[in-house]
Amino acid sequence: MRRARILLVILFLGLTHVTGRAQDARPVAVSLVQLIAVPERFSGRVVETRGYLAFLIPPRDVGVVTLSVSEDDVKYMLGNDVLVKPSEQMLKEREKLDHAYVTLRGRVALTPTGVDSPSIVTITEVQLCELSVPPPPRTGRPLPLERNDRR
Repeated sequence: MRRARILLVILFLGLTHVTGRAQDARPVAVSLVQLIAVPERFSGRVVETRGYLAFLIPPRDVGVVTLSVSEDDVKYMLGNDVLVKPSEQMLKEREKLDHAYVTLRGRVALTPTGVDSPSIVTITEVQLCELSVPPPPRTGRPLPLERNDRR
Protein backbone atom coordinates (compact mmCIF):
# COMPACT_ATOMS: atom_id res chain seq x y z
CA MET A 1 0.00 0.00 0.00
CA ARG A 2 2.80 2.39 0.91
CA ARG A 3 4.61 1.63 -2.35
CA ALA A 4 1.43 2.33 -4.31
CA ARG A 5 1.15 5.79 -2.71
CA ILE A 6 4.78 6.60 -3.42
CA LEU A 7 4.35 5.43 -7.00
CA LEU A 8 1.24 7.62 -7.39
CA VAL A 9 3.07 10.66 -6.00
CA ILE A 10 5.99 10.11 -8.38
CA LEU A 11 3.61 9.67 -11.31
CA PHE A 12 1.69 12.84 -10.36
CA LEU A 13 4.89 14.91 -10.05
CA GLY A 14 6.13 13.60 -13.39
CA LEU A 15 2.86 14.50 -15.12
CA THR A 16 2.78 18.02 -13.67
CA HIS A 17 6.38 18.56 -14.82
CA VAL A 18 5.54 17.41 -18.36
CA THR A 19 2.35 19.49 -18.42
CA GLY A 20 4.24 22.57 -17.23
CA ARG A 21 6.85 22.16 -20.00
CA ALA A 22 4.08 21.74 -22.58
CA GLN A 23 2.45 24.99 -21.47
CA ASP A 24 5.85 26.72 -21.55
CA ALA A 25 6.37 25.54 -25.15
CA ARG A 26 3.03 26.97 -26.35
CA PRO A 27 3.79 30.20 -28.19
CA VAL A 28 2.47 33.52 -26.92
CA ALA A 29 1.23 35.78 -29.73
CA VAL A 30 2.92 39.15 -29.24
CA SER A 31 3.47 42.21 -31.39
CA LEU A 32 7.05 43.19 -32.02
CA VAL A 33 6.34 46.59 -30.45
CA GLN A 34 5.24 44.88 -27.21
CA LEU A 35 8.31 42.66 -27.26
CA ILE A 36 10.61 45.68 -27.63
CA ALA A 37 8.73 47.76 -25.01
CA VAL A 38 8.51 45.15 -22.22
CA PRO A 39 10.89 42.29 -23.06
CA GLU A 40 11.10 41.17 -19.42
CA ARG A 41 7.50 39.98 -19.65
CA PHE A 42 8.47 37.46 -22.34
CA SER A 43 11.96 36.42 -21.20
CA GLY A 44 12.42 32.66 -21.54
CA ARG A 45 9.02 32.21 -23.20
CA VAL A 46 8.23 31.00 -26.69
CA VAL A 47 6.63 33.83 -28.68
CA GLU A 48 5.19 34.21 -32.14
CA THR A 49 5.52 37.61 -33.79
CA ARG A 50 5.63 39.28 -37.20
CA GLY A 51 8.19 41.68 -38.57
CA TYR A 52 10.65 42.61 -41.29
CA LEU A 53 13.59 40.20 -41.36
CA ALA A 54 17.02 41.33 -42.54
CA PHE A 55 20.31 39.45 -42.65
CA LEU A 56 22.70 42.34 -41.93
CA ILE A 57 26.08 40.61 -42.03
CA PRO A 58 26.67 37.74 -44.45
CA PRO A 59 26.54 34.64 -42.30
CA ARG A 60 29.43 32.26 -42.19
CA ASP A 61 27.73 30.08 -39.64
CA VAL A 62 25.33 32.51 -37.93
CA GLY A 63 25.56 36.17 -38.99
CA VAL A 64 23.55 39.09 -37.65
CA VAL A 65 19.83 38.92 -38.31
CA THR A 66 17.28 41.46 -37.11
CA LEU A 67 13.51 41.43 -36.97
CA SER A 68 12.18 44.98 -37.25
CA VAL A 69 8.80 46.66 -37.08
CA SER A 70 9.12 47.90 -40.69
CA GLU A 71 11.48 48.26 -43.65
CA ASP A 72 12.19 51.87 -42.64
CA ASP A 73 13.55 50.73 -39.29
CA VAL A 74 16.20 48.66 -41.09
CA LYS A 75 17.03 51.37 -43.65
CA TYR A 76 17.42 54.15 -41.12
CA MET A 77 18.55 52.00 -38.15
CA LEU A 78 15.85 53.34 -35.84
CA GLY A 79 16.42 50.68 -33.18
CA ASN A 80 12.93 49.18 -33.34
CA ASP A 81 14.25 45.67 -33.69
CA VAL A 82 15.35 42.51 -31.94
CA LEU A 83 18.18 40.15 -32.82
CA VAL A 84 17.42 36.70 -34.17
CA LYS A 85 19.67 33.66 -33.90
CA PRO A 86 18.74 32.00 -37.20
CA SER A 87 17.97 28.32 -37.41
CA GLU A 88 19.67 26.09 -39.98
CA GLN A 89 16.44 26.18 -42.01
CA MET A 90 16.52 30.00 -42.04
CA LEU A 91 20.10 29.96 -43.30
CA LYS A 92 19.12 27.53 -46.07
CA GLU A 93 16.19 29.79 -47.08
CA ARG A 94 18.14 33.02 -46.67
CA GLU A 95 17.53 34.34 -50.19
CA LYS A 96 13.77 33.91 -49.81
CA LEU A 97 13.56 35.34 -46.26
CA ASP A 98 16.09 38.20 -46.43
CA HIS A 99 14.41 41.64 -46.51
CA ALA A 100 10.90 40.19 -46.26
CA TYR A 101 8.03 40.28 -43.78
CA VAL A 102 7.87 37.03 -41.82
CA THR A 103 6.05 35.28 -39.01
CA LEU A 104 8.62 34.04 -36.53
CA ARG A 105 8.30 31.69 -33.53
CA GLY A 106 11.11 31.25 -31.03
CA ARG A 107 12.29 31.68 -27.44
CA VAL A 108 13.08 35.16 -26.06
CA ALA A 109 16.46 35.66 -24.41
CA LEU A 110 17.64 38.87 -22.72
CA THR A 111 21.28 39.90 -22.46
CA PRO A 112 21.98 42.68 -19.95
CA THR A 113 24.16 45.49 -21.34
CA GLY A 114 24.76 47.61 -18.26
CA VAL A 115 23.21 49.18 -15.19
CA ASP A 116 21.11 51.87 -16.90
CA SER A 117 20.95 50.35 -20.38
CA PRO A 118 18.15 48.19 -21.75
CA SER A 119 18.83 44.52 -22.36
CA ILE A 120 19.51 43.16 -25.83
CA VAL A 121 16.47 41.14 -26.92
CA THR A 122 17.23 38.02 -28.97
CA ILE A 123 14.89 35.40 -30.38
CA THR A 124 16.62 32.02 -30.20
CA GLU A 125 15.58 28.41 -30.80
CA VAL A 126 13.58 29.45 -33.87
CA GLN A 127 10.82 26.91 -34.52
CA LEU A 128 9.04 28.70 -37.38
CA CYS A 129 10.01 31.36 -39.89
CA GLU A 130 7.71 31.80 -42.87
CA LEU A 131 6.83 34.60 -45.24
CA SER A 132 4.02 36.85 -44.08
CA VAL A 133 1.80 39.56 -45.53
CA PRO A 134 3.30 43.06 -45.13
CA PRO A 135 1.37 45.50 -42.95
CA PRO A 136 -0.73 48.16 -44.68
CA PRO A 137 1.25 51.28 -45.67
CA ARG A 138 1.47 54.13 -43.20
CA THR A 139 -0.59 57.13 -44.26
CA GLY A 140 1.26 59.72 -42.20
CA ARG A 141 -2.06 61.00 -40.86
CA PRO A 142 -2.72 60.87 -37.11
CA LEU A 143 -5.25 58.37 -35.87
CA PRO A 144 -8.68 59.85 -35.11
CA LEU A 145 -9.32 60.67 -31.47
CA GLU A 146 -12.03 58.86 -29.57
CA ARG A 147 -14.90 60.95 -28.22
CA ASN A 148 -13.49 60.88 -24.68
CA ASP A 149 -10.03 62.02 -25.83
CA ARG A 150 -11.12 65.28 -27.47
CA ARG A 151 -10.18 68.39 -25.55
